[in-house]
Amino acid sequence: MITTNALRKIRRLKKRIRIVQGGASAGKTIAILLILIDYAQRHPDCLVSVVSATSPHLRRGAMRDFIRILKDLNDYVEGEWNRTNLIYTFERYGGGQIEFVAIDDYGKARGPRRDVLFVNEANLLNHDIFDQMATRTKDFIIIDYNPTRRFWAHIEYLEKHRDDVDFLIVTYRDNEALSAPERQAIESHDRNSNWWRVYGEGQVGEVDGLVYTGWQTIESVPENAVLRRYGLDFGFSNDPTAIVAVYEGADGEIYLNEVLYRIGMLPSQYDDDLRDSGVLPETTIVCDSARPELIAEMARSGWPTIPVDKGAGSRVAGISRVQDKKVYYTATSKNLEREFLSYSWRKRRGSGEQLDEPEDGNDHIMDALRYAISDMEKPKVQYGGVR
Repeated sequence: MITTNALRKIRRLKKRIRIVQGGASAGKTIAILLILIDYAQRHPDCLVSVVSATSPHLRRGAMRDFIRILKDLNDYVEGEWNRTNLIYTFERYGGGQIEFVAIDDYGKARGPRRDVLFVNEANLLNHDIFDQMATRTKDFIIIDYNPTRRFWAHIEYLEKHRDDVDFLIVTYRDNEALSAPERQAIESHDRNSNWWRVYGEGQVGEVDGLVYTGWQTIESVPENAVLRRYGLDFGFSNDPTAIVAVYEGADGEIYLNEVLYRIGMLPSQYDDDLRDSGVLPETTIVCDSARPELIAEMARSGWPTIPVDKGAGSRVAGISRVQDKKVYYTATSKNLEREFLSYSWRKRRGSGEQLDEPEDGNDHIMDALRYAISDMEKPKVQYGGVR
């Protein structure tokens, strides 16, 4: 594997709490896992905990990367991997262990004492949970995150200038393993956008011209929230089909969960893909009205599809309805988060005057959730009849 600048920088951190803030494709998680593997191989009988907010996030992220790293290094042994308990034991190196822990499966945050703690995307966990685990860690702690917003790492550690804290920012420029197309994709973003500040430069996001602000991340949708609608924005050859589930809480707050985000879906694939994505057939799906033939085909397959009402001013009116809501989104909704952070009002060329219409392009889930919430907000009685 390539020894990246990110790896070299993170290796130089020596204090007990090591905070790694980074943008997109900085290679920070891969670098940290390489450091943890080296630690476990050099410390017999040690325990290293790799922690994520949710099981899907853990399995699709740090755990998948860990197994891939060992295989790339020709150091993976199937018999050393306990798939049930998610513990890898380096038997050939004295029995050091790396365990993978999802907070939503763990039951309690404290668990056993450990030598090293790594919290992946720490901004998705609350500080109380982190603090419980940190107090039971003997040697050192590493956390990483994309700086979508200021959170407890900044408030409790960085802004208090603690002597036991190291801090580092890495970006895609520190990742020599990044391919040219991946680098070009990052650099194609507007350098004045909030997305570029967070994911390009690794800086804490600023609210400047964003359509939506104040949304918060949660580990999962609360059990008492009610699934009200799905929103669906149809994709084409180069645009993704996006589906978002919209839940409503007791006080009218909204919970969003990304269900599907896929490029190149054919009409013949919708039925199977919706079922495979866990879409419930009894819940209304509010669709982009631009594809009436697809809406009709889905309805013939048993899906309760309806077109969103469009008309003059409907887009801005729909955005206003969403803005009136207190919105939460799940930690696994990564495409939703990416769009949310870059969904900005259009500005007039030259003067920079903000216009009353959003930028087109990176807005597929943003459109889908607007369809769903606009339909939810319709009056139940229209023109003297019942909906």
